[in-house]
Amino acid sequence: MANFSKPANMMSMVFALLSVLQFTVAFQHGAHHHAHPARAADDAAIVAHMNDIEGELTKRQSSLRNLAITGICSNGHASNGQCNSGSSSAPRLEIRQLVKNADQWNLYLLGMERFTSKDKNDMLSYYQVSGIHGRPFQTWNTFPSPLLNQQGFCPHAMVLFGSWHRPYLALYEQALFQAILEVIEEFPSNQQQRWRNAAATFRMPYWDWAMDPGNGPTVPTQIRDTRVTVTKPSGTTTIDNPLYKYDFGNTLPSEMGGGPWNNFPETLRRPVANPTRSNNNEMNARFGSVRISLRDRIFALFSSKANFGQASTSAIGVRTDLSGSGVDSIESVHDVIHNTAGGESGGHMYYLDVSAFDPIFWLHHTNVDRILAMYQVVSPNSYISNGNVIRPMAQWNQGEPKNAYSPLKPFTKDISGNYFTSVDVKETRVLGYHYPETSDRSYTQTVRAINQLYGAGVRSMSKRDSDVSETGQYLGRPIKEGEYHTILNVIADKYALEGSYTVHCFVGKPGNSTSNSSAPYPVANSTTSASSPYSTGTSSYGNDTEAAYDPSTDYTQDPSYVGSYGILGGMMAGGANSSQTVMTSGALPLTSCLQGKVASGELESLTPEHIEPYLKEHLTYKVVGIKGELTPEEVPNLHIGVKCNKAKPAANDDELPDLSAPYEILKDVTSHLPFGKVFEYIPSLLDQALPEGPEYEEPGHGSSNGGGLTSPSNGVFPMPSMPWEEEGYCVSKQTIEYVDESGKLLYSEMLAVHGAPSFQLQPGNHSGTRPRLPAMPAMLDDPSAPVVFRTSGDVPYPPPGGPLPVGIAPCQVILRDRVTTATIIPFSAPNQVPLTLLAYLCDQLGREIEKGDTYPMVEPLPLENFGPYWFGVFGAIMLLGEIQDGRELHEMARRGCDWERECLGSFYIKPNYPGRSSHVCNGGFLVTDASRNRGVGRLMGETYLDWAPKLGYTYSVFNLVYETNVASCRIWDALGFKRIGRVKGCGNLKSYPGELVDAIIYGRDLGQDDEFVSEERFDKIRFYLKNGKYPNGADRAEKSRLRSAATHYKLTLSNDDEPEKLWLKGKEVIADPKQQYEIAQEIHHKQHGGINKTTAAIAELYHWVRIKETVSQVIRNCPECSEMNKGLSAMRQGQNQARAEARSGSGFLQSTSQPTLTPTPPTLFSPSQPPPPSDSPSNQLLETAQHPNPMYTQFPQQTRFDLPVDPALMEGIQTGTKLAELPPSPFLAAQAANGMPHVGHLDPDSESRMALDPSLDERAPTAVEEMRRRLNRVNQYK
Repeated sequence: MANFSKPANMMSMVFALLSVLQFTVAFQHGAHHHAHPARAADDAAIVAHMNDIEGELTKRQSSLRNLAITGICSNGHASNGQCNSGSSSAPRLEIRQLVKNADQWNLYLLGMERFTSKDKNDMLSYYQVSGIHGRPFQTWNTFPSPLLNQQGFCPHAMVLFGSWHRPYLALYEQALFQAILEVIEEFPSNQQQRWRNAAATFRMPYWDWAMDPGNGPTVPTQIRDTRVTVTKPSGTTTIDNPLYKYDFGNTLPSEMGGGPWNNFPETLRRPVANPTRSNNNEMNARFGSVRISLRDRIFALFSSKANFGQASTSAIGVRTDLSGSGVDSIESVHDVIHNTAGGESGGHMYYLDVSAFDPIFWLHHTNVDRILAMYQVVSPNSYISNGNVIRPMAQWNQGEPKNAYSPLKPFTKDISGNYFTSVDVKETRVLGYHYPETSDRSYTQTVRAINQLYGAGVRSMSKRDSDVSETGQYLGRPIKEGEYHTILNVIADKYALEGSYTVHCFVGKPGNSTSNSSAPYPVANSTTSASSPYSTGTSSYGNDTEAAYDPSTDYTQDPSYVGSYGILGGMMAGGANSSQTVMTSGALPLTSCLQGKVASGELESLTPEHIEPYLKEHLTYKVVGIKGELTPEEVPNLHIGVKCNKAKPAANDDELPDLSAPYEILKDVTSHLPFGKVFEYIPSLLDQALPEGPEYEEPGHGSSNGGGLTSPSNGVFPMPSMPWEEEGYCVSKQTIEYVDESGKLLYSEMLAVHGAPSFQLQPGNHSGTRPRLPAMPAMLDDPSAPVVFRTSGDVPYPPPGGPLPVGIAPCQVILRDRVTTATIIPFSAPNQVPLTLLAYLCDQLGREIEKGDTYPMVEPLPLENFGPYWFGVFGAIMLLGEIQDGRELHEMARRGCDWERECLGSFYIKPNYPGRSSHVCNGGFLVTDASRNRGVGRLMGETYLDWAPKLGYTYSVFNLVYETNVASCRIWDALGFKRIGRVKGCGNLKSYPGELVDAIIYGRDLGQDDEFVSEERFDKIRFYLKNGKYPNGADRAEKSRLRSAATHYKLTLSNDDEPEKLWLKGKEVIADPKQQYEIAQEIHHKQHGGINKTTAAIAELYHWVRIKETVSQVIRNCPECSEMNKGLSAMRQGQNQARAEARSGSGFLQSTSQPTLTPTPPTLFSPSQPPPPSDSPSNQLLETAQHPNPMYTQFPQQTRFDLPVDPALMEGIQTGTKLAELPPSPFLAAQAANGMPHVGHLDPDSESRMALDPSLDERAPTAVEEMRRRLNRVNQYK
């Protein structure tokens, strides 16, 4: 963001400086012989100029160094930029508490004054730090310029919203503290120690806008006063309050691209005109009218039991379970603070792009960070969800996947340029701070604070005895048994308009001020329209004067006013010119208001039968934006409805109420009101896909057999970094060397797994290609998977390392996004798995065990025990891409494969009982950290049911599935397992201290036909919808599933012409396997498309379980496709022969200067599994990528070009063809010869279909996806 440019060559700068020095010395040398008075002045001027150049050089050299963001280091900084050892954490205090410490408050104000007045070119100036968030859309620190997109860095409505702002706040705090230290140096030396003592524990404050302010104002006067009194080195004086506004200077910098209110050069809050100024009195009144709703929203969030991923972001693409408890989010609450502070008249907080320049932004966001930190304590086993970048940003392109390991750009944690990740900042103490409510890291401490601060009916700071607020709002009371919690659910397009917009809600008999109006938003004492953020008015400047405020004209002061719901937008509609609609969801609680109606006798009870008719008559709302009240035509993607769920009161002050029950939609309440249409979620390409059935529940807790969000941080800083296809990390790696029986080095692997144990081959130990693993103990403390001693080779189990039964081979599956292909690969011995992959899976299991919520073991397994435990009988691993043979994994390991990116999960199958009952099997499942919410657990469960019978098992038992592991229970229930038993209180889990959790015993006959299970489930749903009662024999769990299904499925009754039909989200449900096959056959025969294309066509109209498998069967049985494949096979044989002739005749792909690559050692496999032949396609491609070939000349990287490649390989391909249309062999060879790093240098037609090589099938829906897959393969080979 600095205005000066960096020198292209630093040596030239040094040379210039030396030249000046040389000239100066010569000039001074001559001055001794010819002294003139004028020359003394010239001499001084030259020296001064030299100092200026030297200072500029130092400044520019320092600008090339990454800033280590540390927050406040209480013990100073080390040479690497990080905090010295011994640095301690101190609490960030609420602003009304900080003001009680006079010295710290004085330093805060003086530091803010210094901070905000720094030169705009200073990287640690208020201007530059605030400018990271949005405008002026310029780079910061050493982040590459130009930016990827002309946007800011802040990821709103995305999974990284909360974690990205944490290092951002630490940077702000660090810069503020530096300014404080500069101020202290200006005090007399005999006073400096006093101020240093005050600074030692200073941390920037937060403003808790939801707490009861007692008899004080909701917005502290310290934020609203225009002038403040401080103590400076010269004594007591009065200064402009640095918390009231930020002054850009005489004019708004042109690089800002414009700003609110005719580019007003100071930040404004709820501005009015003549003269232009903030209306802080109105802002205080507005926050007073919404405080109860803010309190209720925060309390309901903590009581919702939603996982951190759902609770932190407003993005619907992450929070897909719209009928569950995750209806609101911390980000949605955050939005209304922006809207209320900025105001519909267009203050800076009202626009996401410029909001960070208002000092109130930092007090607000520090409170948001505090709430997130408290939520981490309440929900310790969940963290960042997986998601995608929903709109173009400065550092990311639209569509990029993000998770807890994604770099939080542009924030560097050291001078080497490594970026923070969400895992790095999970614990706030690594940045030198904590909050009063998290000081003990205790669940009980945090819950008590939540109840005290935000519980309904609590008067923590108030002396009032009344049950109503000053404006007549009911203050609420604790919920009672049998009562329902009611919300106004708002689903909205975040960037629908220029600026933000707000939903104002009323319940009861409205006053005159609440009636709907189409007039623009009233601006007090204004003769200038405030309907545009770029007002052309000529109002004079006067932001230091207080605007008049008349509460009688403010509809939010009416007793029927409940609160407001804000949708924070930017200065431009559309979210960075993206065509992607960014849908968000949140909730405004109505419960406290309705409690008041019950208390006054207007409402009989808080149950749906009384709530719905009452709200239908008395609920009103208005939607207001910068141009006044809005109509549905102006905001087409806004949906407002009412929901309620049954609440469970808290047992005591150390617990929270339970608001996790599914919500019931009260459709009649808003069906007649504007924006009252029920929202139907249709996933976009950038959203995480919705589940296929109501049995799905987004995982909330870690799970060995179904999923959950994992947060592996242990609070130690800095933590090892794991890149997610992004630059900015330096990962220390350990080399493992593999030797043959004679001791000769075969190849080495780089081990880069967090927490993995070290292995070194001892000299002379050449008994095999892997270190020998010790034998597994006879029993683990895991009753679900005992070790069974058996005779090797006895049926029904494969002998260790022996051939697998017929029908068990690598199988391809499609993930939940319906695009990504993965392969599940079987193994019958641990030494068939590359050691680096084994270590990675061992580490993942160790993390799951340490969380203490899914596996009964207490200590993680060492690597030497993990292999036999997991793969000793039979195991499988799920990896990205299409893999034909498990031996390819060793090639991938030799190339240093990033298993954290490629590996999705693993499971094992082994006997559940020994001896005579060993035909009953058991399984263990593991979904990797980076693969949550992608359908991995469900796919592995389906494969388990497919392979277990082929291994000779007849029945499956899961002995120990804790009932708190909801995601796993959902999967097994959906896959036809029965709950055959319950073990009372057998789980002493970390997330449930002080209570014992029940475990469920699941069983299933492996002889059941999966198609029959699916058909039976749909028949039960149809019966329930038609008759309104449960099928005979339905247990409690099945009844719950049927009730949930009733909210998703619809039944059209039969008539004389056609039978009744079951529908799911507008798609007809087909339960009969025969009818499924006929439909798939009919659609496939129309165009003979591949598996993906045919599956997609079916999924647009119909729904059934495992459509892809039905399509695969149809294609296998299609005679036309079989004939076509025969012809393509003959063509491939001809191409292979041409390649062989070309190699033998012209030295194609041969080079004497390159060493011969040794294939995977055959000793890793049994004699029935030989290594791949040297002329296999994988080895041909490897040779192509590693041996230079003069036939592949260098050419510009363009979309269209002529390839001078071997004619034998280019047979049948026209010159000038698109790169994406080349078959894989010449494509890979040409790319390898030209060193193309990634697909970003190409710009193919993303909508054009690929002319795929016949052997590839349809692996991607577009040319771009296919090119990306091929180029990834090239990069691996290189």
